[in-house]
Amino acid sequence: MRQNIPLGAVGALLAISVLVIVFLLWPNFQTFSALQNQLQERELELKNLEAYFNRLKQLQEEIASQPSEKLTLIEQSLPDEPSLPSLYEALSQTASQSGLALRSINSFVGVVAQEAEQTLRFRTIEVNMEMEGTYEALKEFLVSTRKLPRLLSIKALKFDSPERGSTFKFSVTLQAYSY
Repeated sequence: MRQNIPLGAVGALLAISVLVIVFLLWPNFQTFSALQNQLQERELELKNLEAYFNRLKQLQEEIASQPSEKLTLIEQSLPDEPSLPSLYEALSQTASQSGLALRSINSFVGVVAQEAEQTLRFRTIEVNMEMEGTYEALKEFLVSTRKLPRLLSIKALKFDSPERGSTFKFSVTLQAYSY
């Protein structure tokens, strides 16, 4: 025996099935898809963090295996404190050994902001020096500053024509760094 199901009933059941799928199952599927994407992002983030921390561990081991002389040199180049007296002493000795007469020295300690995602910040010490001497003495001073253990960069150099002989007045602006 065969039962005949009216075509309208089949259509109604089909329409109800589509409505159930659209209104009940589809939102859950979208939520599931969103959660699955979020899970993949978190797994990728975890993988990147693990790689980052493994690299930090490798660097820490590499630093620990370095001779202490190299670490001391780095600490001298970028000290924890600005240490202005020792900086002034090194610069004034370098100037006098180069044959320059130091007339004045002053400084300003500031902060250089790094990229937004980095938390490290370096302090900068801007040093303005007024000196007198020959051009050759200035060249010797600039070469000698590169040999100092402290990390320095020259920001500006100004000099006036000599009033008498070959003695110039120099204004040198240096920048030193610390943590």
